[in-house]
Amino acid sequence: MTSPPSIKGRFGFRLGTTSFVLADDILPNVRFLGPLVDEIELVWFEGPPCEETLRDLPILARDHGLRYNVHLPLDLFVGDPDLETRSQSLDKARRCLELAMPLDPTCLILHLENRGPDRTALGPDLEWLERIESGFIRLAASIGSSELLAVENTDFPLVWVEEPVRRAGGSFCLDLGHLAREGSDLSGAWQRFGDRTIMIHAYGLRPDGRHGSLRLAPKSDLTYLSAILAEYRGGLSLEVFDLESFTESVQCLRETIKGNDASW
Repeated sequence: MTSPPSIKGRFGFRLGTTSFVLADDILPNVRFLGPLVDEIELVWFEGPPCEETLRDLPILARDHGLRYNVHLPLDLFVGDPDLETRSQSLDKARRCLELAMPLDPTCLILHLENRGPDRTALGPDLEWLERIESGFIRLAASIGSSELLAVENTDFPLVWVEEPVRRAGGSFCLDLGHLAREGSDLSGAWQRFGDRTIMIHAYGLRPDGRHGSLRLAPKSDLTYLSAILAEYRGGLSLEVFDLESFTESVQCLRETIKGNDASW
């Protein structure tokens, strides 16, 4: 199996990718990626993994000098007007957080849905924002930290939830693909949210809208990203889901910031 060169320990920021660059389960991915990256984004889009996986992840982290961040499930409707829907979402999120914390995650990525389970559009009215803030505070209280919870920009402007997240002491995750999809750029987003950004999702968009190689990202974003990374000390996840895209993304990143590290 061809793999890119190791990028572990190259920079002041933590560089990683997702737990699904191989068409396999989480553990084989972690074993493959462990010698190559600083950090792995554990993708729990549909929920946490099995008990065996949770047991082995800390062992692999220790063996490879590895850190994890956890992407929480996508179907968390903490701003929904229906009390039962909100309660079920909060219970699911708290269960994931309970299982994630023993992994000593660098951050926990949270999508704040602006649609209900039936895809009904919600927000940004005052009631929705109050429910969002209340839900965020409850989740933060369950782990004793608000800073670890990083709200990602998704299908609506992140500015909608900026005030509730800041008031609650939360953090942000900036996703280059979502910015490109909504017609925004990294420069504007960073100037507004960079002070509380602890994770960056870096990738490009394929013609069908799926995650692809970082080479597909807007050139202006890559240029700005290079400038950010000179001082950035958080995490950067090459958020791709196949080995070819990961390898191409590593090469693209090398070309983008090669002036910062002669050893490349």
